[in-house]
Amino acid sequence: MAASLAERFESPKAKVALGCVVAALVLSVLWFGWLGKEGPSLSTAPPSGSTKAVVSGVVTDFQGKPVPNLNLVIKWAQPDFADKKPYTATTDASGKFRVPDMVNGQFSIGPADRAWVGGSMITADAEKEVEVTLKVRRR
Repeated sequence: MAASLAERFESPKAKVALGCVVAALVLSVLWFGWLGKEGPSLSTAPPSGSTKAVVSGVVTDFQGKPVPNLNLVIKWAQPDFADKKPYTATTDASGKFRVPDMVNGQFSIGPADRAWVGGSMITADAEKEVEVTLKVRRR
């Protein structure tokens, strides 16, 4: 004979499953802010508007000597933006570079010339200028 609905919820498996559902609901409420609070932003899209970030820094070799006239490429780190045109910069005689007018986001920065090795991850932020010290070496 088929078990009644009440009997089905009395089994240990049903109690565990019900506990998992309740836990998932509680976590959803906390994560997405269903209690009237704003949850965390899940957007990885670059913000629109005129606010721009600035990234600057210096490129040195592993002995600490500046690397002049090195072309740098700054690519989007998020896979969703891999097809976007990267930013570029060239170091001056003292190894310094500056990239104005960047959009907020996460980027990888490194030498454009494959004869050089080195790189770093950076987060461009319109609230403050990001300064990077990049160490590179020849292959």
